[in-house]
Amino acid sequence: MPVRSDTAVLPGLKPLVLQALSAPEYAAGTASIDRLRLAPVPLVPELRLVMAEDAIVLWARLEAEAGHVLPPPFWASAWTGGQGLARYILDHPDTVAGCHVLDVASGSGLVAIAAAIAGAAGVTANDIDPYSIAAINANAHANGVELTLSSSDLLDGDVDGVDVVLAGDALYHPSVAARMLPFLARVVAKGARVLVGDPDRGHLAHDWLEWVATYEVPMSGAPEDAQLHLTSVLKPRRDKVDDRRGRATRTTASKGNAALEAMIEEATVDAYGGDEQLTGLFTMIEEHLAVPFTTTVLGVEVSVYKIDLTADSIVAVCARGCHRQRIDLLDLPLPTPAPDGTAWIDAYRHWAGR
Repeated sequence: MPVRSDTAVLPGLKPLVLQALSAPEYAAGTASIDRLRLAPVPLVPELRLVMAEDAIVLWARLEAEAGHVLPPPFWASAWTGGQGLARYILDHPDTVAGCHVLDVASGSGLVAIAAAIAGAAGVTANDIDPYSIAAINANAHANGVELTLSSSDLLDGDVDGVDVVLAGDALYHPSVAARMLPFLARVVAKGARVLVGDPDRGHLAHDWLEWVATYEVPMSGAPEDAQLHLTSVLKPRRDKVDDRRGRATRTTASKGNAALEAMIEEATVDAYGGDEQLTGLFTMIEEHLAVPFTTTVLGVEVSVYKIDLTADSIVAVCARGCHRQRIDLLDLPLPTPAPDGTAWIDAYRHWAGR
C-alpha cells in the first residue's frame, strides 16, 4: 500500500528495516542487540512495529554508520503513552472515524496507525526526525495502512483542515512540553479535538487537561523483569474550551420548570456532585430514548444509533455511510416528529442551563 510523504525516506535505515520486515518475529532478547525486529506492541498486540532490541546499542550503531551525532531513536520503541492512546483509539473508533487526524511527534507511527485502522478519513503522521519518518513508513507498510508523512516542525504555527490531533507521549521533556501545550491549545481554539497519552512524566497541564482513561502497559524485557506501568489518556477540559457552557462548576439545575426539575431529581436522586448527576441523566436518556433515528445535521442526513457518556457531556454517535461522528447531544437537531424519550434530553438541557 503506498505511503505518501513530504520527505524522502532515509536510505541509512534501509538494510536494518528490510531485515526486520523479512525475518521471523523474534521474541525480545533473542535477536542481535544492535538490530531491529518486527514485533507485536504489548498493549496493542494487533499492531506490529519495527523496534530495537536495545535502543542504546542501536543508536550507537546508527551514529557509527552515519559518521555524526544523531538524535535518540525514539522511533525504535513503543512508548508507554503512545500505547495507551493507541489502545483507546482502537477501543473507541468513533473518536476518529471519518475524521482528518494529525498525529504529532509520531515517533514510530503507532498512534497514527491505530487511527487509520479505526477508520479515520485521513491520517498525517508528523515528526521532525527523518529516521522517524523512515520508521513510520516501514511500520505503515507492516500494518497495511496508508498515512501521509510530514517532517515539518508544526509546533510554532497553526494547522488547518484537521478534526482530531493526537499526541502520544509527546510531553516527555520540559522543553518539548513548553512548545507542545500551546500548540495543542491553539488547535483546540480552532475547533479541533485533542487527545493526549501520557504516563505522567511530570509535564502535564493538569489545570487544562482532564482524565479520560487509564491503562496498565506491560513493559518489555526478560520475563522475570516484567512489570506494569500506568498510562492515561487525557483531553482538554470542557470548561477551558467553552466557558459559555459552565460545565465544570454546575451542580444544580436552573429553576423555572417544575416538570423538568422533577425529572432531574428522579435521575440524580443519589448524586452528590455534577459528575454523578450527569451519569444519572445519561442513564435515563440511554434507557428511554428510541434509537436509532434519522436526523439532519448541517444539511446532511445522519443516523443516530447510540448515546454515549464522556467525562463532561452526553454525546450522540451518528453514522453517515461508513463514517462515524460524535455530536454533543445538546447540539444535535432533532427530527419532527421527535423520537420517544426526548423529554429526557429536555431535562438534560434544563440541567445544563441551555
